[in-house]
Amino acid sequence: MKKICVLLAILIVIGVPVASLGMDNTVYVTRAEFIKDILIAANIDVDEVLESSFEDVTDPHYISYIETAYENGIISGYGERFNPNENITKEQAVIIIVNTFGEKTALKGIPQEDIDRALSFSDHSDISGWAKPYIAYALNVGLVKEDSSAFNPQIHLTSDQAESLISEAESAHEKLFTREGLSASDMMMLTSEKSAAYNTYKQRGTMAVNMQMKIEGLPQEEIDSNQEIAALLGEGMDMYIDMEIQAQTPDKIYIKEVIKAGTIEEDMDQEVEVFMDGSIMYTKMAGTDKWVMQDVSSIVSTAQSISGNDPYKVLQISNDELELFKEYARFEGDVELGDTEYYIINIYIDKDAYRKYYMEIMEKTMDSVIQLQTETVQFQENTDFNPDQYKQMMMQLISQMEVETEYKFYINKETKGFEKMWISQDVYMPMEQLMSMVKATVGEDAPDFHVNMITHTEGEFIYYDFDGETNFPEIRPEDIMDTNQPLQMEN
Repeated sequence: MKKICVLLAILIVIGVPVASLGMDNTVYVTRAEFIKDILIAANIDVDEVLESSFEDVTDPHYISYIETAYENGIISGYGERFNPNENITKEQAVIIIVNTFGEKTALKGIPQEDIDRALSFSDHSDISGWAKPYIAYALNVGLVKEDSSAFNPQIHLTSDQAESLISEAESAHEKLFTREGLSASDMMMLTSEKSAAYNTYKQRGTMAVNMQMKIEGLPQEEIDSNQEIAALLGEGMDMYIDMEIQAQTPDKIYIKEVIKAGTIEEDMDQEVEVFMDGSIMYTKMAGTDKWVMQDVSSIVSTAQSISGNDPYKVLQISNDELELFKEYARFEGDVELGDTEYYIINIYIDKDAYRKYYMEIMEKTMDSVIQLQTETVQFQENTDFNPDQYKQMMMQLISQMEVETEYKFYINKETKGFEKMWISQDVYMPMEQLMSMVKATVGEDAPDFHVNMITHTEGEFIYYDFDGETNFPEIRPEDIMDTNQPLQMEN
């Protein structure tokens, strides 16, 4: 032992590295350490917790960090284990970087050719299949930079390499995904708060709607004999909805819609007006000069309890929507329209997220909606109306819907207020449950066919005249329809 110590002392004096004798003093980073470092770099709030979702995460120093990362979808682990003390590999680190600093929705549907182009490394076959979309995305947007011919996905990261990866990703995130130090979701929250402070505002725009039906099992002669069905099965039915809105805090909103049909009846325009004054809703349908008055206090209170916001503040995004948008909001390139500069936030909601969010909303509001409908003349005159059956039918229809929605919000750089919105929505609705109920009602004579409804909607709206004057309808008692009398339509 004495000889070994003397030898080491001599080697140190003459400058021979101790590591050359097989003693590796390289410091590698564990998975737990990397999680802690990246959460700190990303300024993610870490909640103090005492228990972990993973059975092998027992170190009190890391439990809160790993649990926060798990709750935020940054990590998923390996079933009930996380392997916190294993040295992290480069590909594992990149996945965590993307989940922390990247856009989650951008990972869906990356074309295989884009992945292959981004991963043209000499060792591309060493990259795990589940990691390839993450690494391709990180390289394409600049969250990770790689100039060498090999990617080395399985190497363990040293502390210097891990620090460099996190630092580069943090800088890229600031440049690509923030404006004025705010993420897209934080900017949406700020803009929502500012827009909700306006006492009045106006909105106008047009929605273009195309509806098509796909019918299976109906004889062609029956289709050809019905002009409307034939049109729907051909090019579909086009409608254009011109909309004007005026709103005043705290409880007034007036909506005027002019619906123009495009294919079946070119000259058919219908005007619909809705005026909400507190908990009273007035509706004037096309063909009548009378307003239908309804008490909607139950729906208003339900909406308020769900969203946490005043339902009349249309420009204010609800808490539930902000929570949904948080995962999907991203900045696009800034634009200049006239003399005004805008940030553009894009939000794409896929069908799975839409179904989950709106099913929860409908479950909470459906009872209030049914109660409101039972108070209308049509439903009061229909003795066969069954509220429970109606609720079941509506929930089944919604659960079957496949909806994809994309928004673009234009935010004034100076005021941080909403001034323009573009929306596109595709709805695919298989109506098998509805047809089953129809057949059960009609009986054996019901034809055996299937119906699918496909709807594409696209529109653009501008918001203007903030804190300006409003012009609401003046509704006199004689203008209100007597719901005990049959509805009289104008010619």
